[in-house]
Amino acid sequence: MSVEVNSVFAGRVASHRADRLVYGFMAMLFILVAAVGFGPRLFATLEGTRPVEAPLVHVHAVLMGSWLLLFLAQSSLVATDRRQLHQRLGQVSFVLAPLMLILMVVLTVTPYCVFFGGEPLATHRILSSLVAVLLSRCSCPSSLTMP
Repeated sequence: MSVEVNSVFAGRVASHRADRLVYGFMAMLFILVAAVGFGPRLFATLEGTRPVEAPLVHVHAVLMGSWLLLFLAQSSLVATDRRQLHQRLGQVSFVLAPLMLILMVVLTVTPYCVFFGGEPLATHRILSSLVAVLLSRCSCPSSLTMP
């Protein structure tokens, strides 16, 4: 009986360890996919064969890259049983996630504003409304309209 319990417990521990390693593997895979997907564009810009992107696109790249590195760090910390540091580092996501959301909305809406005859930076109204909604947790203000 004792041998059965120990072997079942050892199997669960090994399975739990494998579960932890999967997240680290996925984080590295996401970083690899981002590097392969966006690397050629970056190198073409650096070589001068592609126009330089708008500053907001660079901010977007830094935020998304930070998110991927945070995912890798978090999964590594859990895999090595450093939960307290994992929890402290996780607080960064409370700032990073809303910034990413806001910037993704701006970068998604801006081309449509330009396409429909608006100004490229007319999204400041949408951005300010989105920030107001996120910060106040109230209903969507009526100023959240396309120009």
